Amino acid sequence: MIKLIACDFDDTLVLERNFVLSGFGACARFLSERYARLDAASLKNLFLREFERSTRGVFDRATEVIFAGESSDFIKKKAAELIDVYRTHKPSISYEKDVHEFLKGLRAHGLKSAVITDGNPTTQRNKLKAVGAFDDFDEIVITSEYGSDWAKPSIKAFLHIAQHFCVRPDEIAYIGDNPAKDFAFRAYIPITTIRINRPGAVHSGNPYLDGIKEQFSVVSLVDIFSLLGL
Repeated sequence: MIKLIACDFDDTLVLERNFVLSGFGACARFLSERYARLDAASLKNLFLREFERSTRGVFDRATEVIFAGESSDFIKKKAAELIDVYRTHKPSISYEKDVHEFLKGLRAHGLKSAVITDGNPTTQRNKLKAVGAFDDFDEIVITSEYGSDWAKPSIKAFLHIAQHFCVRPDEIAYIGDNPAKDFAFRAYIPITTIRINRPGAVHSGNPYLDGIKEQFSVVSLVDIFSLLGL
């Protein structure tokens, strides 16, 4: 019997793309306030275009355009500044529309809840605070605060919440979205795995790590209650 529901954060509870847009907006304002010739709306569009090209190296490529003609050291410095602004800004984000009903369902069924999320600890804490997740979930694990060896698909965060709530792994269900890391741990620990398929999810096209797929999939978080026979 499932006693604990654990969730990923990005593209599970909040669309990662919305955070990206919030971060690009913060970076655009940062530059436009310092350089009168730069327009915030145009900068944000530039960042978005580069993001659509590739999610990696966005600010490296963008600063080469914005500061064309400047030294490579100057451009690298500006890219580093933007990365810091992006990671540390207070994001304007919100839960996806099914999350509040999902949270009510957890309480109604007497289920414990947790979030397990990878990523820069400052960035993830800002995201979690922005939506009130520290109040909404019983336990939150930001894996990078424990060590790089805790990042998914490591089983360490899952063993931690099992011990914290005094439940067996087979009494936990985990909901994630990223095939590249959210389900492969199932080869080592008998947690029920569920994939949430959200339109616009950044990592939806990733290949499955080790070919290990989720056991179940849903399009709305509230579907898990009937799926698990709760």
